[in-house]
Amino acid sequence: MPFHSKFNRYLYSPCALGASMNYKAIKRFNAKIIAGFTNNQLEKARHNQTLFEEEILYASDYMINTAGIINISLENSYNSEDSTKQIDYIYIT
Repeated sequence: MPFHSKFNRYLYSPCALGASMNYKAIKRFNAKIIAGFTNNQLEKARHNQTLFEEEILYASDYMINTAGIINISLENSYNSEDSTKQIDYIYIT
C-alpha cells in the first residue's frame, strides 16, 4: 500500500521509515497512535503540532526505547533489581 493512501489503522508504527510523518500524511491519517522505533519519524518538528491538533498520540522513538537504554546501561555490572528500579522510575519522569 503506498504511503500516501488513506489509512484506516488504530496504530501506525514506523520502523526504519524516517521522516514519514508530514502535514499531508497526518491529515490523511486515521490512526489514533503513532509509536515506532525509527529515528526522526516527523519530517519537521512543526508536525508535532499537527499531530496534537488531529488528536493523534505520538510516542517518539526515544520514549519507547527508554527502558532498553536503561537496561543496557547497567550491562557491565548488571543487577535485575537495580534495572527494575530505574525502569519503574520512568513513570515518574
